[in-house]
Amino acid sequence: MARGRIVLVPSKPGRRIRMGLAHALRTVGKTLTGLALMLALVILAAALFAATTQGGSRRVVFVGGYSTMVVLGGSMEPTFRVGSVLFVRRVSAEEVRVGDVISFQTPTEDSREPGSITTHRVTSIDMTGGTARFHTKGDANRVEDRWVVSSDAVLGSASFAIPYLGYLSSFVRTRLGLLTLVVLPASLIVILEIGSIGKTVRERHSVPRAGSELREDTE
Repeated sequence: MARGRIVLVPSKPGRRIRMGLAHALRTVGKTLTGLALMLALVILAAALFAATTQGGSRRVVFVGGYSTMVVLGGSMEPTFRVGSVLFVRRVSAEEVRVGDVISFQTPTEDSREPGSITTHRVTSIDMTGGTARFHTKGDANRVEDRWVVSSDAVLGSASFAIPYLGYLSSFVRTRLGLLTLVVLPASLIVILEIGSIGKTVRERHSVPRAGSELREDTE
C-alpha cells in the first residue's frame, strides 16, 4: 500500500462563504456581548457610586461635586419615581432659580421628621432682608410645602435620576449584594477572558493557509 501523503488543493467557494459567514456571526456575537457587559458595568458602577455616597436620611456625602439619594416617597412623581437614585449636584443658594428641583434639610417645624432631607421644586424665592428663602412644592402635591427653606439649608440641585437603581444600590450595600454583584461578576469576567484568549490561540494554530484545504492522498 502506498504511503499516505498530505497535499493542498484549492478550497471550494461555498466553504469560503460558510467560513466567512461563521466569522461574521462570531464577530457580531462578540460585539453584542461586549456591549452588554459594558452596559452592566456602567449600571454596576452607578450603583456602587450611589451606595458610596448615600449618607443616610440626615446626611449627604459629596464625591466630585455629586451625591446620590434614593427616592423614598412619591411627592415628586412622575418626575422622580420611588426607587430611583437621584443624582444631586452641589450648588450654592445663589445659583438656585425658580423651577429648579433642590434637595434641602427639612425645616425643623416639620414635626414628622425634623432634620431629614427633602427634594422638591422651587416655586418662588423670597429675597426679604437680602437673603434668599425658598418656597417649594412636590410635583405630585396639590399645595406648597408649609415651610420656607433658608439658604443655608440648601444642599444641592437635582440633576437626573436612574429608575429602580435605588433597589440595586441598597442591595449592593449588604454583604450578600457585594458578593453577588461585585465579586462573582468580576470572577466571571476574568474566566471568560481567559477562555476567549485560549480559544483564539487554538484557532490560530488550527486554521490552514488561506484559500486551501487539506486532503490525504493515499495512492
